[in-house]
Amino acid sequence: MYSISQQKVFICSCPNNNEYTFTNSEKYFKTSKMDFNSNRNDAKKREIEKEEILAIRTRFPTKVPVIVRKFPKEKNLPELDKTKYLVPQEISMSQFQTIIRNRMHLLPTQAIYLLINEKSILSLSLTMAEVYKEYALPDGYLYVTYASQDTFGFDHTANVRNVIN
Repeated sequence: MYSISQQKVFICSCPNNNEYTFTNSEKYFKTSKMDFNSNRNDAKKREIEKEEILAIRTRFPTKVPVIVRKFPKEKNLPELDKTKYLVPQEISMSQFQTIIRNRMHLLPTQAIYLLINEKSILSLSLTMAEVYKEYALPDGYLYVTYASQDTFGFDHTANVRNVIN
């Protein structure tokens, strides 16, 4: 219903026969509207991702689709410029780690750890095909999370500042 000033007006009829009018309260209803349709949107999103993976796997059968994300509590490492990678299946986890290090422009003193599905640290001698076969999620992607570990009380950000200055 619209009022004379063309604002949306919501009328609530309560059990005790009191009527309440709410104007400009649309912002409160947007979140519930999104929540109501979230299952349908998630299903559509998953379906689109499956189609995307199927197209990628048919076009590049020797590549592994990988999504690389930063660990949520990570403070020392920078964000990557992209998150989706197509990686040759014959390279090792060690080589993939080197690719990630180079994209982040890390110093030799900075350590980086790769977690698969935010749970497992794997042997760096495994090939990407072996890791994909074992740990890929049903959506078709292999999820890799990167993190660092402060060792010996070393502050990496201070070291970067000293190198720049």
